[in-house]
Amino acid sequence: MKSFAIVMATGIVSLACSQLQLTLISQGLLVCNLMLSGYLVIFNGIQMKKYPHQVISDLLAPATGFDSFTIVAACCILGSQFLQIVHLPTLALALWCVGLITWLLLSYSLLAQFIVRRSGLDISKDVHGGWLLLVVATQAVSVSGTSLSREFSVFHESLVFLSLSLWLVGGLLYLWVISLILYRTIFFTMNSESLAPPYWISMGAMAISTLAGASLISIAQDSMILSQILPFVKGLTLLCWVTATWWIPLLVILGVWRHILQRVSFSYDSQFWSIVFPLGMYSVSTHRLAVELNFSPLMQGANLVAYLALGAWLITIIKMTCASLPAGSAIK
Repeated sequence: MKSFAIVMATGIVSLACSQLQLTLISQGLLVCNLMLSGYLVIFNGIQMKKYPHQVISDLLAPATGFDSFTIVAACCILGSQFLQIVHLPTLALALWCVGLITWLLLSYSLLAQFIVRRSGLDISKDVHGGWLLLVVATQAVSVSGTSLSREFSVFHESLVFLSLSLWLVGGLLYLWVISLILYRTIFFTMNSESLAPPYWISMGAMAISTLAGASLISIAQDSMILSQILPFVKGLTLLCWVTATWWIPLLVILGVWRHILQRVSFSYDSQFWSIVFPLGMYSVSTHRLAVELNFSPLMQGANLVAYLALGAWLITIIKMTCASLPAGSAIK
């Protein structure tokens, strides 16, 4: 089964370009994302029909199962594109419903299977940064639900309460998963191959948690629930942003060690989308936090990272295109 990480990355870069007022680029990336989503849905549908047992086995395997949460995040981010770029709330609501239902099915089936499975998990092989996609998916549903609460006033307070609950659950899941990841990385041997790009999701999960919190802050004055706990929400949101920021220098250092000192090739790997998405999400979340806290210095940093995310997207899509060309057909 192919991951929807490329849809997540393209969608968040589109939203980052929207905040830079790069309207044509933002809209172009939306069109690109629709084509990518259609292709992945068809491809995975064919795979499911041809190899149902293999697909289900991959979905329930500790090493690959969490990739399925990219479906949830992709639905919600694509919905945010529809809502913010072309303002189609009905389509955004439909995608949010698909994301929420998929999140419920995947979360409980995957975690329940881990608990009752006959063989234990091998923490040195099974645990990796991709596990944090569980957190990313949870917070993506929260962000999308908060945005939709503005559009559908009849369900406003219910959507706010659900989004708040998911935001808090996502924070608890992050503490659980990051504890396992840190234990694995510190107490077990890590080589250049195992320290792959998905470890950037350690930052991306906190970045989207920041966006979820900032989104809740933006509607607090219209919500009876949020107005009572607004200082708590602001403090926890700032903690999420600080944690995401703390991760960046460490991840850059590890990237230098992997690719320069250990000489791991920069040739295209689908896992590189796991770097593009956190960069785009950090930009969007920092921009939203700067607006809600009325702190302009953060805005400048958010805009800079947005350009970096766009550049990273362009480099990755070019590498992907070149890698897909038949041998000998690439332009030299």
